[in-house]
Amino acid sequence: MKEEWRISEIDRVVPTGADAVAAAVRARDSGQREMLFESNRGRICFFVTNGARVMIVLMNEPGDPGEHAVDGDAEGSSSGYVLSTGQVDEYADRDTVSWDAALQALEALVDGEPSPVSWHVDR
Repeated sequence: MKEEWRISEIDRVVPTGADAVAAAVRARDSGQREMLFESNRGRICFFVTNGARVMIVLMNEPGDPGEHAVDGDAEGSSSGYVLSTGQVDEYADRDTVSWDAALQALEALVDGEPSPVSWHVDR
């Protein structure tokens, strides 16, 4: 059975990576900075952006420390990652990826393709 992903907040299936990317773009454009995708296999993809960079975390199940996409060439840090609770986070840029790279990673994840980004395992 193919892994199927849905947007948790609205319980809507995203049948293709392109659909997931379109949903992420709409969310960012409407001011929403955080998204949660869940799969029918129990995996979770947490996606939070400051508009330019994204912290994207992939967990095997709730409570799993998971892994996060990294950009080994990035330097410095960025703030403005607004969580749904109102908390504003700052991350080292090496622990986030560009908006475009995050969209490519999300698309590959939903389509079941190899990831175009590097991941750091936090388990």
